Amino acid sequence: MPDQAIADRIIKYCRSANIDSAQVDFIIAKSCDVIHQTPELQYDLILIDGCHGFPSVFVDFCYAAKALKLGGTLIVDDLHIYTCDLLARFMESDPGWDMELISTRVAIGVKTADTVDREWTAQSFVTARSKPNSIIANPLYFARLTARTFQTEGARMIVKKIFAWLKS
Repeated sequence: MPDQAIADRIIKYCRSANIDSAQVDFIIAKSCDVIHQTPELQYDLILIDGCHGFPSVFVDFCYAAKALKLGGTLIVDDLHIYTCDLLARFMESDPGWDMELISTRVAIGVKTADTVDREWTAQSFVTARSKPNSIIANPLYFARLTARTFQTEGARMIVKKIFAWLKS
C-alpha cells in the first residue's frame, strides 16, 4: 500500500476487533514498483485496489498471480471500473482460479493452479474475444463486429459486407 496511514488504520481496527495482525507485513509503496522485486516471497492474500487505469491493474494481476501461493486468495476491488471488471471476468473463466465471490463491488478468487503464463491460445477468455479465421470459430467476434458496423454505417452496409463475404 502506498500510504502508512492506511496500514496504521488497519492495525488499529485489528486491535479493536481483537484480530492478531502480528504476522501481517505491510509494504509501503505502489505495488507496480515493488511486487516484481520480491519473486522469492509467496503470499497467502493479495488485494488489488490501487491504480485501476490501463495497464496497471493487469500488471498488478500478472505479478500478484505469480506471487500468490496455491490456495492463496486474490481480492480485486472496484469492479464498477472497467479494467477491474474485465480482470474479474478473466479470472472467472480461467481454470486456475476458484471464484468465491463476484459482486458489483469486489471479486474474490482462490488460486488453484499456475495459469498466468499460458499462451493466449490456451486461454478461452482470450480466444473467445480474438479475431477468428471464420465466423464458426468465433461467432461472438462477428456479432460485435456486425453491431459496431450497424451502429456506425447502417443496415445497408451490413448487407453489402455479408454478400461480399459470402462471395469470397
